Amino acid sequence: MKMSFSRVLRKYERTYNVTRYPDKELVDGRVVENTPTENSVSLIVFPLRPEQLQAYEGGTYTTQDRKIYQREDTEDMKLDVDDVIYDDLYDNHYEIREKTPWLDFADFSTFIAKKVVVEND
Repeated sequence: MKMSFSRVLRKYERTYNVTRYPDKELVDGRVVENTPTENSVSLIVFPLRPEQLQAYEGGTYTTQDRKIYQREDTEDMKLDVDDVIYDDLYDNHYEIREKTPWLDFADFSTFIAKKVVVEND
């Protein structure tokens, strides 16, 4: 039995800008990216709980990283690994690292996003 969470998720969604860098390729040892695309996407962004941090391999995630929920029935662009989410409320960027589709059981997917540290020159 597939559970429907769309109504609950829709209640807590907020719109974020998501940048996708399509067609990445390795040229002479450097990543070359085509023109990035930017879309507005409805998502739910939560901090990772301490027990979630321990569950991920090698302690690569911190309390600054986020867990993202996206409804599958949305008309928005579907998130993918390496997409970058901009949270304008807190002026932070998060890069999608892992995707967990729950489509066999429910109508949403979850993602783990690593905070991107931007250094100003």
